[in-house]
Amino acid sequence: MNLKSLNKLNDKLKGFTLAEMLVTLALTGLLAMFAYKGMGYVQRMFFEYTNESTFISTVNNLNDRIQKIAGRDAILVENNQRFSHLNDSLNEFLQIQEDYILIGHSGKVDTFKVKCNNVKISYSNLISEFNSIRPVQKLEWNVVYRSQTFAIALIKNYDAVTKFRYETSKLY
Repeated sequence: MNLKSLNKLNDKLKGFTLAEMLVTLALTGLLAMFAYKGMGYVQRMFFEYTNESTFISTVNNLNDRIQKIAGRDAILVENNQRFSHLNDSLNEFLQIQEDYILIGHSGKVDTFKVKCNNVKISYSNLISEFNSIRPVQKLEWNVVYRSQTFAIALIKNYDAVTKFRYETSKLY
């Protein structure tokens, strides 16, 4: 190659212009912004998923514990939104508050952090001359998560032996 053709080649290889660099920086900035917003969206979705999973797990555990309370062969009574069994050696109780539910058993207390409202109590028609406290037949309330409402119920079915003990002897 001669010197003249080398100079022409050098004239053609100049590099990027300022306009090309600005366009590239602007496009890179837009891509970075979209990536950051996408990451924020994924983080929010993960946070929401974690909260929903925690709530579902809490409600499932609460339902399991309530079924155990409902299945016990003892009279369930109410005293200021605190429900317990008469003559209970386990000292088991259920207490419903607006922001949480407490379930006590064997000297321990489990706290279920859920919003509760609409507590309805239905009493049994059992009558006893020895016991003035009316047994609870059905206990219903709502658990609220955001705008959704879930109904929870504890239904006591008293067997014949429990009914007989309640009607014929002093239980407290």
